[in-house]
Amino acid sequence: RHVTIGKIGFSAVNLEDDLVTCIHVSFVADPDIKQKKISELLKKLSIAKIELNRIRKGSKIRLLLVLVTQLNSASEIKLRSSLVCKFSATPVDVDIRLLDFQDLQRIYSD
Repeated sequence: RHVTIGKIGFSAVNLEDDLVTCIHVSFVADPDIKQKKISELLKKLSIAKIELNRIRKGSKIRLLLVLVTQLNSASEIKLRSSLVCKFSATPVDVDIRLLDFQDLQRIYSD
């Protein structure tokens, strides 16, 4: 957790053979994520990819974006559709997962 590749920080990083998965966890309370936030994340990934190629030649990099939400169904659908557009052109493969905050509380607070 709280790992850097070069000087680029991520919530976590998973190493598996030649695949490096950079994990970014964020809480989302509004279905309208600003493009500026997405652009900043993609810029971080581009820099991390360059750094990774320098220190671990032949490795592939991927982003696991974990969004913890408290949205109703309609807002979640809106968020999902906007993410497809905002992540259409990325420097790395992206896996996006949405998790419900209340579900996480039920699972982990017992």
